[in-house]
Amino acid sequence: MRYQMVDRVTEFVADSHVTAVKNVTRESDVMEHHFHGFPLWPGCMTLESMAQAGGYLVIRSEVVVRGRWTLAALASVSRATFKRPVFPGDQLRIEAALGEVTPNSAEITAVASVEGEVVAKAKFILVHRVLDPETNAEAIAYLTKLFDSFERKGGLLA
Repeated sequence: MRYQMVDRVTEFVADSHVTAVKNVTRESDVMEHHFHGFPLWPGCMTLESMAQAGGYLVIRSEVVVRGRWTLAALASVSRATFKRPVFPGDQLRIEAALGEVTPNSAEITAVASVEGEVVAKAKFILVHRVLDPETNAEAIAYLTKLFDSFERKGGLLA
């Protein structure tokens, strides 16, 4: 994953919801081009932050509740609205809630805010599939390291 859009998970309730944060910094190479002389966090990156938080919710819930690893990917977005720009120095607070879940998909409703002010909302569908531990060991190891970085072992979920 080139862009990690979640810096930390601050709350997680399996099969329910997750709260995560993304610190928006000028150092991101996205800021160099969006826009020169007036750095602005692209709305698509805010949406990706919400999708990654939702993906964490789906994948981690499968591990915690059902004892199996899955892989989740963004399939569709609906009702995305952007209320105001996000700038370097802002901290996005992302709240994602799980809606209807089928064996192959999960509905997520997410809200991103900065200092209590809503900056974006969206509903989206993630497709997911169960990973075979033997043939997908590399992917599971990657997800384990990624989630450890989100969770700061010894903190939230230890």
